[in-house]
Amino acid sequence: MLLLIKKFIKNNFDFTSQESISTIEKSFDVITSCIEAIFTKDESWASADCTKKELIEFIESMNSSQFKKIEEFFATMPKLSHTFTVKNPKTGIDNTVVLEGLTSFFG
Repeated sequence: MLLLIKKFIKNNFDFTSQESISTIEKSFDVITSCIEAIFTKDESWASADCTKKELIEFIESMNSSQFKKIEEFFATMPKLSHTFTVKNPKTGIDNTVVLEGLTSFFG
């Protein structure tokens, strides 16, 4: 779990290397870091026994419905969020602000 948190922090808060990595590469990096094992009908592999390249090739080999399930997992996982109202001192208008995810809190 600690490795996953370190990977998340690197992907979301390491702005020096973030510019050179594409969004797809970052997404695949997060997905591969979350894989513990790969199961088929006949076999299973621990991710610790696979290289990063092999895990990326596995993800790239998925069809669209399989990859959609991964997207759904990340979209529906619990998130840290807080909603509050702020009044603009110049206009007096209330605005609702939603902080969601660690990047809103620390970014």
